[in-house]
Amino acid sequence: MILRATKILHTDGTEVFQHPAIRIGDKYLVLGFFIDPASRLVRIRDRYGTPSLWPIEAFEVTSDLIPANWCGSLEVVGERTVFRIGPRPFMREGFWDEYFDDAEQAVAEYEREVEDMISNEGYGDL
Repeated sequence: MILRATKILHTDGTEVFQHPAIRIGDKYLVLGFFIDPASRLVRIRDRYGTPSLWPIEAFEVTSDLIPANWCGSLEVVGERTVFRIGPRPFMREGFWDEYFDDAEQAVAEYEREVEDMISNEGYGDL
């Protein structure tokens, strides 16, 4: 799935006019979605190749193809229900903490899943 940035919003919904990680008009590979009653976030691979979270409202869909390596989960966290969708390894409890801590296994899984989405789903220009 590919999205194009139409505006830049922080996760609190505040609009800004520029940010080093994304640029209005650029296209981004979607790494997953996180949706609960309080927020609707998309994780993209930003301009630096870094996974980052942004409000869904900041984007429009340019390719609605859902990658074959994605799965979904519905979880109850406290008093809220959370829906997540993305590659199975990314759904593992603690995956993103491990990735940002440069854990070898998480980094390798990330690189493998992104490569799979780009090559197998025809996103070679990203």
